[in-house]
Amino acid sequence: MASRPRSRSKRNWPEGLYERNGYFSWRNPLTGVEMGIGRMPEREAIAQASEANVEVAGLRNKPRLIDRLTGRADRSFRAWLEAYSQQLGLADDPGAPPPDRKLAFNTRKTYRSMVKRIRETYAESLDLPLEKVTTLIIAAGIRAVKAEHSRSAQSMRSRLGDIFDSAIAAGWTTTNPVTVTDEVCVTVKRARLSWEVFTAALEAAEHQSTKNAAILALVSGQPREVIVAATFADVGPLERPGAEPVECWKFCRGKTGAMIAIPLDLRLNIIGMSLRDVIKQCRGTNVASKFMIHHTERRKESRRGSAIAIDRLTKDFTAAITALGMDWGKANPPTFHEIRSLSKRLYGLQGGVNTKELLGHKTEQMSDLYADERGMGYKLVSLG
Repeated sequence: MASRPRSRSKRNWPEGLYERNGYFSWRNPLTGVEMGIGRMPEREAIAQASEANVEVAGLRNKPRLIDRLTGRADRSFRAWLEAYSQQLGLADDPGAPPPDRKLAFNTRKTYRSMVKRIRETYAESLDLPLEKVTTLIIAAGIRAVKAEHSRSAQSMRSRLGDIFDSAIAAGWTTTNPVTVTDEVCVTVKRARLSWEVFTAALEAAEHQSTKNAAILALVSGQPREVIVAATFADVGPLERPGAEPVECWKFCRGKTGAMIAIPLDLRLNIIGMSLRDVIKQCRGTNVASKFMIHHTERRKESRRGSAIAIDRLTKDFTAAITALGMDWGKANPPTFHEIRSLSKRLYGLQGGVNTKELLGHKTEQMSDLYADERGMGYKLVSLG
């Protein structure tokens, strides 16, 4: 049965708006449920009903005419993600201008992957003006990702926060809808690496390169990306004004850009080796290579003497841990990264080594800031 035609005075009212004795209501065209609006001026009721119709028509996340008039449509979520990607050098465009931030290769790779995930998660909101991306929208996306993987949700929330902070700085929006969302708490499920397990893994390691890398990481306290990039040319005297030169392993820490010099006399007593001893062992593979950690035999994807890829190193160490056949309970087996934590704990028990300088934990940014010589030289790790 067709509905009764509206009276002339109500003919231009939004669909679903009704008035009875001065009381306005709106009927949802999808469900047929009528909802009370209340007693108010007619134009206010018309505005509310129009807004509700926009919502049910699925137009909420579409650019509106008013957005085109104000220019907000050009400052969409999609457009800002593109601009943000260019700022960080994430776009695969050789003709793009230099990025505003210098990022390590792996960091850029991680950021590119996360921005892609953000585009997929918020696909329905990408054409929305950036300033209309609400906390409700952001929180819904984070919850959806968290349902699959908490760590990914934590990383996404962090990246979204930076995306909107950068947008505020660029004048694209005035608020950051991420800041008031709940933090994503993640329980670390990876087991710690003990000295006993480390030595057993060394015995189980199939390749000499894995053993050398693990020992170098333990004695130096450095992460995978530093270990696989180390070359013998990085070793040499560190000149110091008014003091004797010190033989060091010198390198640039990729994530922070800090220039670090570790004396070759650094010694970890429990393993009975100094950094000098470890580097000598790396040289003693009878394979010509400029890399400290290199392939000592030909493998399907690599030739002898070539550098070990970071993922290859991780897999080889994981294979050694798996070969032990240990029961880790609810925790995941320790990875190569856990050698860094073991190094800190062992040097802490030994004493005489500034592990904060060696490993750069927590306060590294501040210590780098105060010790920064504006590119003039390396920061020497303190011994004794």
